[in-house]
Amino acid sequence: MLYVHYCMTCDKIHILNGHKKRCPACGKKLHELKLTFLQYSTLDDSDRQKLLMRIHDRLSGGADTLQSQ
Repeated sequence: MLYVHYCMTCDKIHILNGHKKRCPACGKKLHELKLTFLQYSTLDDSDRQKLLMRIHDRLSGGADTLQSQ
């Protein structure tokens, strides 16, 4: 099964199989998003950019878990 993860160090969303803990690019901590692959795949480019900004803002503020809105 595919899961959507975010790496704060790379500032990038990764689609990975399984519940991964480390970023495949840099090896730092990943945050698994409460957003399904299907939900993410149907977002257009502008919505994906908004999602990235919202994720970054929430993680910068100290929140460790994210929920889709």
